[in-house]
Amino acid sequence: MKKGDHTFKIQISYEKCPFCGFINENRDPFSYHNGFYTKEVECFRCGKHFEKQKLLTRIGPIFGEAESAEVDWED
Repeated sequence: MKKGDHTFKIQISYEKCPFCGFINENRDPFSYHNGFYTKEVECFRCGKHFEKQKLLTRIGPIFGEAESAEVDWED
């Protein structure tokens, strides 16, 4: 299979419609709103709109616990 020469990465995701169960192919990217990545999807079979969300995950300290603050401002 030959890959195309694209100037940007193509994102393809498959989203299942909660109303009819049809699996839709979607190339729209997620957009960030209030701590979540959200995407509005329209079902090709039933025509209803639904929203997909994914939680923004943060990478914590890789080794051990985070360092304590050098200055305690409450004193």
